[in-house]
Amino acid sequence: MLNPAASFLPIQEIKNGIIYTKDHRYVKIVEVSPINFLLRSAREQQNIIYSFVSFLKISPVRLQFKILTRRADINRHLETLHREMESETDERCLALQEDYENLIRQIGSREAITRRFFLIFEYEPLTANRNNDESHAIAALETAVQTAKTYLQQCGNELLLPENEDELAAEVFYSILNRHTSISKPLQVRINEVIGQYINAGRKEELDHIPTAEFIAPESIDFTHSGYVVMDGIYHTYLMIASGGYRSQVYAGWTSLIINAGEGIDMDLLCDLFRYKSEKDEKAAITRLVVELVN
Repeated sequence: MLNPAASFLPIQEIKNGIIYTKDHRYVKIVEVSPINFLLRSAREQQNIIYSFVSFLKISPVRLQFKILTRRADINRHLETLHREMESETDERCLALQEDYENLIRQIGSREAITRRFFLIFEYEPLTANRNNDESHAIAALETAVQTAKTYLQQCGNELLLPENEDELAAEVFYSILNRHTSISKPLQVRINEVIGQYINAGRKEELDHIPTAEFIAPESIDFTHSGYVVMDGIYHTYLMIASGGYRSQVYAGWTSLIINAGEGIDMDLLCDLFRYKSEKDEKAAITRLVVELVN
């Protein structure tokens, strides 16, 4: 690899919309459109919880929810506004548009934050001998996505399924690992740069086999400090709350406090789901969950 930092990433390749890891796991990322749960009535919240619990009952055992938070890019909106201002002939309307532009710039510099929500599945073979057959993993993960789409629609959420799923997965990693660079340099520009680097290094014959990690890795990763990691010139630190480190009885929508913590603060909820031995135990647990969340 030309970029030493790429060797730290546990990604073997991305294809078929699936992330192939170096330790032979299969992972899939899908983006989800959020809803404002706190604005729903108590009955609606209860129905959403029941639908979500129904999804968890049949979802893959290993599941991750990721919320990616970053400062919003207002440039596109401003470009659209400028085009409208160029065709505006009424001076009074033009003055209002100029005031609006100033307002957008002021708010955008302080408060404009965008959040993206992702659902991440890991293929887990059902048999004890861990049948890691690739075709079976692809089929199982695709089924998991369609199941999530059906059940999350009942919650009011939509899965944002792109035409090119490989590009989505790569773009998500690129955004996470290159917080600063990704704002001004799209993934495609980065890809072209890496290709150019291989050509300039006299390795043109390797262009069809450039590791995926080369395209998404930051230029450097600094692990020399115990309290933080430096990637792409940004300092990262991590706080983990173990499963037993947070109270088990919470109010509905309790995660919103973390989700809305501010720019650059991501949230990852890692689930290793427990399957109940009997339907009776399962129903009792669901009833307790709904009562705890709604009351």
